[in-house]
Amino acid sequence: GITIPVALLSTMQVDLHIAAVSADGTKRAVWRSHIALCRASGAAIVLDDLIVHVYRTDPTWDYRLVVSGGDVAVEVAGSGGTTIRWQALVEYTEVTA
Repeated sequence: GITIPVALLSTMQVDLHIAAVSADGTKRAVWRSHIALCRASGAAIVLDDLIVHVYRTDPTWDYRLVVSGGDVAVEVAGSGGTTIRWQALVEYTEVTA
């Protein structure tokens, strides 16, 4: 998976691009999102997750952001029993106090 470290006392703007395909090639999805993150103290916080574009052949496919301490992980999930191969590009701008 992809993990985005969020520095203490920072604000981040993240552009996230994800492409996914099932192992047998019959299902696919793409997402493009703009995400706002911050970390004042303790855990990171997802301020906003604006999905700009999404295409998916299976409506059960989605991604989620999972906060764990100062990190935000990107996870892709789909219907049970489906192996999903995926790649993500993360571009970000970060400012720290």
